[in-house]
Amino acid sequence: MEDMIKKILSIDKLARDAKNKMQRENVTWEETKKARKKEIREDYLKRAYERIEHNSLLEKESAERIINEAKARTEEKLKELSKISKEKEEFWVNEIVKRSLMSEG
Repeated sequence: MEDMIKKILSIDKLARDAKNKMQRENVTWEETKKARKKEIREDYLKRAYERIEHNSLLEKESAERIINEAKARTEEKLKELSKISKEKEEFWVNEIVKRSLMSEG
C-alpha cells in the first residue's frame, strides 16, 4: 500500500513537473511570438518608408522634368510669337496708319 502511495505521489510530481515545463515553454513561445511579430512589423514599416521615400524622389524628378518641358515649350512659343511680331510689325504699323488716315478723311 505504501508503495502504491509513493508511485502515485511520484506520478503526480512528474505530472506537475511536466505541466510546469509546458507552462514555461508556453510563456517562452508567447514571448518569442510577440518579439517576432514586432520584428516583422518593424521590417514592414521600414520597407514601406523606404518605398515612400523612393517614390517621393521619383515623383519629384518626374515633376521637375514636366516643369522643365513646360518651360521649354513656353520659351519656344515666346520665340515664335516674337518672330511673328517682328515679321508683322511693319505691316501692322502701315495698317494702323492707313486706317487712321482713312477714318479722318
